[in-house]
Amino acid sequence: NDKNDSLDEDIQQALVETFLEIDRSIPTTNGQGGCTASVVLQLGSKVYIANAGDSTSLIAIYNPANNTTRVVYTNRHDKPNMPEEYHRIVNMGGTVHIPKDDARGEDSPRVLYTDPNTGFQMGLAMSRSIGDWDMVGVIAEPIVDVVDLNTIIPSKIDHETCSNTANENCQATSNLASNDISVFAISATDGMMDYLLPQELSTVIARAFYDADGPHPLTAIEDAILQAAKAWNHDMGGEYRDDIVIVASKLNVDSVASVNE
Repeated sequence: NDKNDSLDEDIQQALVETFLEIDRSIPTTNGQGGCTASVVLQLGSKVYIANAGDSTSLIAIYNPANNTTRVVYTNRHDKPNMPEEYHRIVNMGGTVHIPKDDARGEDSPRVLYTDPNTGFQMGLAMSRSIGDWDMVGVIAEPIVDVVDLNTIIPSKIDHETCSNTANENCQATSNLASNDISVFAISATDGMMDYLLPQELSTVIARAFYDADGPHPLTAIEDAILQAAKAWNHDMGGEYRDDIVIVASKLNVDSVASVNE
């Protein structure tokens, strides 16, 4: 309804203003080098995901009936070759380099900056970030998505629809109460996600969160970090490794309304 839509807009605007305020006040020692920023905020059945940069935030559901994990949401990555991002950067006076080959190991689309004193040129492989003030056209304003858990938990599917046993999405969930489904969120930098797919990482974290025989969540996260680090070392010969950061958290499903309410 209008009241809920207005509340969503207020929260989205508050997150935007928070990102912009941090960008204005963030301390720096040399005027160079910013960071991506991701926020996952749950209020009731709504989850607000704010992102500036190319880190990944995702929401996944775990179904104990068949021990499966499914990614139901992933955020957009802010890349300078996206048409709307490219045009904004260029209109603001920035320069975007788009190589012919975007494959991993090759160059990637970047916003360019040339040091006026040295002539040294550097590039940023994202169109939004916090603290990259020298990159003309790069902004700190995040994209803020709203996910209503009522719309993604499978047990909310109409039971009449689920009476059709050919519907695989219903079979394992039609007899579950809403609190039998678990929901969790992950945020991770591209140093992790360049080597682990969202579904792969979500399955690892779900086992740590919900499987009695699974590893401790910290152990699972450490193993994922080491796996990504080893892949970077293999591909780059130990000369470079991107930042590898991951945060995982269970989400509260107690506030999710029943389909019959």
